[in-house]
Amino acid sequence: MNAPRPLPASTFLPNLLAGLTSGLVTLVYSISFAALIFSGKLTAYFPQGVGTALIGATITAIIVAWRSPFPFTLAGPEANSAILLTLAASAIAGALDSPGREAAIYPTVWAAITLSTTLTGLFLYLLGRFHWGRLARYVPYPVIGGFLAGTGWLITRSSFKVMTGVPLNLATLPTLIQSNLAPKWIAGVAMATLLFVVLNRFKHFLTLPGVLLGSMAVGNAAWRLLPHGSVRTEHDTWFFKPFSNDSLWQSWSTHTFTQIDWTLLFHQSGTLLALMVIVMLSILLNSTGLELATSRNVDLDQELKANGIANLVNGCCGGMVGYLSINRCLLNQQAGARSPLAGMIAGGFCGAVLLLGSSFLAYVPKPVLGGLLLYIGTNLLYRWVFQAWSKFPRTDYILILLILIVVASMGFLQGVGAGILIACFLFILSYGKTSSIKYTLSGRNYQSNVYRTPAQQRLLEQEGESTAILVLHGFVFFGTANDLLEGMRRRLTAAGQRQLRYAVFDFRLVTGLDSSAALSFMKLRQLAEKSELQLVFTNLGEAIESQLRQGGLFAGNASRFHCFPDLDHGIEWCENQILAGGQLLSNPTTPLEEQLQSLLKNQELATRLMAYLKPVDVPEGQHVFHQGEASDGLYFMESGRVSVVVELPNGKTMRRRTYTGGAILGEMGFYAQAPRSASVIADQPSRLHYLSNQAFQQMEAEAPLLAAGFNRGVVNLVAERLRRSEEEVRILRQ
Repeated sequence: MNAPRPLPASTFLPNLLAGLTSGLVTLVYSISFAALIFSGKLTAYFPQGVGTALIGATITAIIVAWRSPFPFTLAGPEANSAILLTLAASAIAGALDSPGREAAIYPTVWAAITLSTTLTGLFLYLLGRFHWGRLARYVPYPVIGGFLAGTGWLITRSSFKVMTGVPLNLATLPTLIQSNLAPKWIAGVAMATLLFVVLNRFKHFLTLPGVLLGSMAVGNAAWRLLPHGSVRTEHDTWFFKPFSNDSLWQSWSTHTFTQIDWTLLFHQSGTLLALMVIVMLSILLNSTGLELATSRNVDLDQELKANGIANLVNGCCGGMVGYLSINRCLLNQQAGARSPLAGMIAGGFCGAVLLLGSSFLAYVPKPVLGGLLLYIGTNLLYRWVFQAWSKFPRTDYILILLILIVVASMGFLQGVGAGILIACFLFILSYGKTSSIKYTLSGRNYQSNVYRTPAQQRLLEQEGESTAILVLHGFVFFGTANDLLEGMRRRLTAAGQRQLRYAVFDFRLVTGLDSSAALSFMKLRQLAEKSELQLVFTNLGEAIESQLRQGGLFAGNASRFHCFPDLDHGIEWCENQILAGGQLLSNPTTPLEEQLQSLLKNQELATRLMAYLKPVDVPEGQHVFHQGEASDGLYFMESGRVSVVVELPNGKTMRRRTYTGGAILGEMGFYAQAPRSASVIADQPSRLHYLSNQAFQQMEAEAPLLAAGFNRGVVNLVAERLRRSEEEVRILRQ
């Protein structure tokens, strides 16, 4: 992507104001997530946590704004990734909370944060580089909803830890209602309620930063007005402690690297892998949401690469993972951002705070940041538990609740894993109810494209129910293949129906099959051998044929298995077997004059028509005419066999019809004066009679009654072909 164009002076000020506004919000969010991660046993390392969060906010905001397809993009630390980092950090702190191991707590947590950022950046970049972003769209939406609901609960629970130092759960409720803790979380709940009411009522871009700054001002004013006493001595429990600027960069000391517990870090690999996937899904959701909100199309691969590059640089600098934020993007746009400059200014604002120090933290009440986290968590729960009731089918909604319950009772990874497993089971259950058979036809109502004489046609219609034609579709696995087997077994034993002799399976619409489906076809083979049934397979792709062959379907005596390149040739083979059994397969040659008499319903007209025709002998393999040529006449076929084929753009051909004696070729182009719509090739030496345009014009001038009779006969012939085509279409629609 090219660097942003220089902005006119008239648009610089709006982008500057938007960047400063969005930068303030990003700053508050970043510090909130740092407080979320570095709480409890990690509270002492909060200054370093702020440093990693601000590094992440600065770098990702600047690079993503520069590389993203959205001109108002704003990136930074987000709740979804922060809660996973909180789980990893908490687990590491708990494992190292023993005498002699405390020195490794922060270095290992810091390594987990930076390593997760680097690996996530590499993962996102590779997804975008190899155009795999679309794969993210296959994750079931209820699983994403359950993950977001679970994230909401974890953030809600952890927000109390930021406000009071004690997380919210059943075991800690007695502690939270004590007089020294209750005022803190009550103030935080009031802050979250204020945010929920005000942000849902007022949509102005200054609403959120105004509420945050106003709440900080009110908190500080209230603190100043309190009387001196025991409460005033608890300043550090109500406000964050400022710290020296050196604390922000402590991570880069040699001592930090030597204290990392790599074994414990490896034990958190599952959480880090989950973080990579969650960030990818979050970018997908946020990008899709921006598409809908702004009526713009986004290149997801480009967005993934932009966020990937940002986090690769971010990880090398020791920052916390950050990525596209839909709420802050829309805030940035509403504040006046019209170019990437606004996002860069927002990142620069966080970078300035990182460099200038943290003395302002002494004026930030913990209930304000805790209340902001509580608002984020409860808002997710509101959207994905309360509002989802009316937006999702009941099965999907129950899946969301199940994931939330598992997350709350067993853990985040267990909840997401359980959700994916349940979604897969529901998909298999739902897909299994869909038959793998798209069409079920018979030889009576669906025949090949080979022209048959009236006697042959009557026999094929009489014996048509002895041929079953099954057009398969989709992915065939054990459940659907077993239903196919059971259906064939019922058909073979059904009373009152003609004995089934041929079963044609067309695989043109099949996308694949699993090994268990091959087992069902093996059982079908055994059934065919017992019941004298011939199995015909058409349109087998190389992969599917290889699977069936490896499964042993074609091993041993293969006399009951027949493969053809397409359905038309497979049905033709079945018809030829039926006609051979009825001794009607061969077509006796009928003189052309007798054929014309059948067409014109008049012997005299047939004799007179012969005078206008020119005999043409076509050797086997040669064209009668080519697709695209000018239509300079039509042909009557006296003997032999020809095929009408359509030449496809990929160089292949498709048979449209095969004719023997008594057929007319090229009549559509003859009457429409249009180029030939198909080619005609002789399958064997054939004799035809050619009626040129000039000869037909001569006929119209010399014998108008003959020309009229000829036209009527051709119309009847075309009408019969159309009737047959409509019948086939009607059958396929059933």
